[in-house]
Amino acid sequence: MILSNLAPPVKPCQLALSWDSSPRTSAKHRDEWVNGSAVSLAVTELALVSVAGQQQVMEFLRPKAINAHRTYGGAMPMNKPAINARRKFSDQCRGGWLAYGHAPIENGEMVPVTYKPDIARINEKGKPIKYERPAGSKPTPYFSPLDADAYYLIAERAGLNAPTFESSWSAWLWLLKQYEVDLVIDEGEKKAAAACANGFLTIGLAGIWNGCPRLRDTTGLPFGAPTLIAELQWLASIRPSKAPIIIAFDASESARGRVDIRNARQKLGRLLAEAGHHVRIREMQQPDGAATFIKGTDDLLVFGGANALNALKIVDFDVWTKESSKKAITDHLLQPFHTSNRRHQVIARHFKASDIPSDSNLVALIGGLGSNKTGAIAEITGKLVSITHRRSLADNQGHRFGLAIKREGQALNASNQSQGSLRQIEQAENDGFVTVADSSYIGGSGELRPEHCSGAVLFIDEADAFLRHCLMAATAIKNHRCDVLTNLAKCVAAAKQVVLAGAHIDETTLLAFERMRGCSSTIVESTLQTAASRTCVAFDKVGQLLEKIENLATNKQPFLFHTASAEDASKMAPHNLAKFIRNYWPNARILELTAKTIREPEHPAAAAMVNPSRLLDFDVVLATPVLETGFSIEDPTQHFKAVLGHTSGHTLPQAFVQSLGRLRTGVERFIWCCHNGSKLGNGAPCADDVERIKLHHANRLDLIDLVQLHEANDAIGNSAQFVRWWSEIAAHQNWLANYYRHAVEVLLTREGYSVNWQKSDVDTRPLIDELTEARDATVASETTAVAAAEPILPSRLIELEKQQRLTREQRRQVERAQIERDLGIKIPSPEQVQCSRNNCYGKALLHLLMVNSDVRQQWHQTAAGAAGRFAPDVTKAMAPSTRAKLLAGMPWLNKLIGLAGTGQTFISLDFEQQHQDAIDQRGIWRELLGFDPGGVTARTFLNQMLKLIGFKLQRTSRRETKAEIGKTYWHYEVVDDLAAVDREKVHHHLVGVISSVSK
Repeated sequence: MILSNLAPPVKPCQLALSWDSSPRTSAKHRDEWVNGSAVSLAVTELALVSVAGQQQVMEFLRPKAINAHRTYGGAMPMNKPAINARRKFSDQCRGGWLAYGHAPIENGEMVPVTYKPDIARINEKGKPIKYERPAGSKPTPYFSPLDADAYYLIAERAGLNAPTFESSWSAWLWLLKQYEVDLVIDEGEKKAAAACANGFLTIGLAGIWNGCPRLRDTTGLPFGAPTLIAELQWLASIRPSKAPIIIAFDASESARGRVDIRNARQKLGRLLAEAGHHVRIREMQQPDGAATFIKGTDDLLVFGGANALNALKIVDFDVWTKESSKKAITDHLLQPFHTSNRRHQVIARHFKASDIPSDSNLVALIGGLGSNKTGAIAEITGKLVSITHRRSLADNQGHRFGLAIKREGQALNASNQSQGSLRQIEQAENDGFVTVADSSYIGGSGELRPEHCSGAVLFIDEADAFLRHCLMAATAIKNHRCDVLTNLAKCVAAAKQVVLAGAHIDETTLLAFERMRGCSSTIVESTLQTAASRTCVAFDKVGQLLEKIENLATNKQPFLFHTASAEDASKMAPHNLAKFIRNYWPNARILELTAKTIREPEHPAAAAMVNPSRLLDFDVVLATPVLETGFSIEDPTQHFKAVLGHTSGHTLPQAFVQSLGRLRTGVERFIWCCHNGSKLGNGAPCADDVERIKLHHANRLDLIDLVQLHEANDAIGNSAQFVRWWSEIAAHQNWLANYYRHAVEVLLTREGYSVNWQKSDVDTRPLIDELTEARDATVASETTAVAAAEPILPSRLIELEKQQRLTREQRRQVERAQIERDLGIKIPSPEQVQCSRNNCYGKALLHLLMVNSDVRQQWHQTAAGAAGRFAPDVTKAMAPSTRAKLLAGMPWLNKLIGLAGTGQTFISLDFEQQHQDAIDQRGIWRELLGFDPGGVTARTFLNQMLKLIGFKLQRTSRRETKAEIGKTYWHYEVVDDLAAVDREKVHHHLVGVISSVSK
């Protein structure tokens, strides 16, 4: 067993007390424990000591200034540091109580654990420090002394006949060894002592996070995975396997407090379960008749005695996790950041420039849609530099702020610029400009240097989405992520002031920028709800949304539609919706606002992104997530009669809700959203789990330093924080993904919407079929157009791939040329174009690497040389070889592949053991292969595995009954899903490409 050694424990010591001539415990302190916390008098007398005077108090606190200049028992030094230390603790030395408890690692010896002074010190933030512990020591859990009555009562409550009481520690040891005795983990000495005295064996942690802290580096920042403290690890050596441990922390009246308590319970509970305990949860419930809020165990015991505590519901950890998630998500979304350690100003109106305090180095403007966050920035006088994560948002900001934009695709070095352009660039860098994160690294086409930010206000709009983009986006930033992050940290540090803005800025975002900036943030929060008078109808079925579209189009009522689907293969893609709408409104003026159309120089979508008022020229606007953030569509005449929205869970709930507010009028909203959202990493809703498996995965690749990204050390010190922030964001998305629809509803309510859910039994399948036909027609016409596109040379392909603004015909040329480059098909058919769009390259490559170990080694070495140093990027870049190696070790999968084209069939029962093996390692399975084998049938599991390499299952008409288990199974055959291409020729082409690149 490995015990944690985070900091030196409190050393056992005997204080110089004058018990012979005075009571051990003062009446005041005794009353606090007995009457104030329901601790029995006997336990109080065993645990509590009243102390006063420098000799006694300093002997326990042992401040370094004193302790370093004397030996134990020696006289106190009289040098200046020692005098200052005594002055610092002068009020605390006047008196207080000292709690003694057992030290299990020291064979149960009684040691002083915590000192509570009668007069508390005040910290630098003006808050009292209620409890004091020795300098440099780790927080010690409290094992309260037991008297005979407490011992017998605990045993009786468990239905046991206890042996004769001998000593407090022997009582602890006997009780801990009994499976029937519930061991409770709470917080604080008084709560633990009170519970023990009333018959509940309880350990008191020194705070909810101190049961499993993370290690800290020399700067005090946490790193690595959390581990159980030594005393809790010790429990595994004495408690029976799967014996119950109940986690019972305080209640909280604040949403943020409840979120923290739940997170602490989850973290501790998960580690205790891994250590072999049966973990259960006991949450505080407010009893009937309580005049004040009941916060902790001792409060409840004072109010209602042991019966009230015994009446609290106790549930298994997994059940509690599921049952508490919705409420916890609500708390988190309503209060996603801490305010206790930050300046926090609340306003109930639109933001103004004067709301930004000039004396604050880092300001966060947090307010809902339409609260004028960007407008307040536009009023700032002086130099302004803005960096954003969307090109379209940069264009919009440039127009709104009157600033130059450093555009993607421009070379900003002297050799490639005319003198006129250079003067414009120099002027922009002096006056302020807008740039995009992807190219903001030193040497990038949108280069942002720390000296550009010196003396300027650095503005980051939608800061939470911006941070997420910098850490996770698969856009051009992925090739320079470390450079972008390093440079961003330096620019944040160099600016005169940094202003963040957003409706959903959370704790992770604030902590990240505070770390870069080196100071705490000032939060200015607007509680204004501009959507307070708006109604949002949420449909239960997607067909109801199509009915609404049909109704609006038939009555020729203009509307704005937000969809998370951009690709033509999706039914809800703008092009397919446009065809559907024209069935009911043939001459409608429809604008498709997508990432592609806004980059077509002559397309009206490009102009609309700069000037949103141009959207009013159209009857129907079909917008993808390019219209999520940073845009205000003013519609004074209420041209648009409704706003509609659809998301299948691939867009974050926050982004989807923000998109619904782009139109600033109060017209009704109509939405449909999926029950579940997409997940990242291994799908875990806990950052520690995401981080641990992500780093473990990266470590196996032997490519990167997992603790530090050396390029960023000068900027933010230990840059393992980058991976931690990535993990926090991923875990948050995974958590919300399980309750996606609920998260959307909570966020809409937070903005002020009145959300009304509507169900319908009307058969909408004809409308869905109609949309499917539109999708199929779009796919057919587009694949045919790509196949017929004019071929281009490889050099021209490279040139076009670098350009951000392409015509539709140029996009088709690029797609055709990419098919030739990736698959070796010079003249593709429409079917082969469609096959390419279904990730033919990725599936064929994975299959090749699976069956050919030599090519796999070549590819691995080549990819390793091109991979970055950010763990999430490395694991993604190396995924083909990692997955292929794993798949190659599955003979059953090779057996399935061998059935393709043979006509042979099988039943899923033959592979149920393989399915169970995958479920047993579901976290790693999801990390490496991208899906969770749990919660699906064996048939679905097999189909998902085959889809990875371009095969699929097809059900036959044959069924087979297994009488011995009383089940009937369908027979399936394996079909090649890449039949449109010659798999062998594609493999041959890929071998040649990999071989040439590796040389």
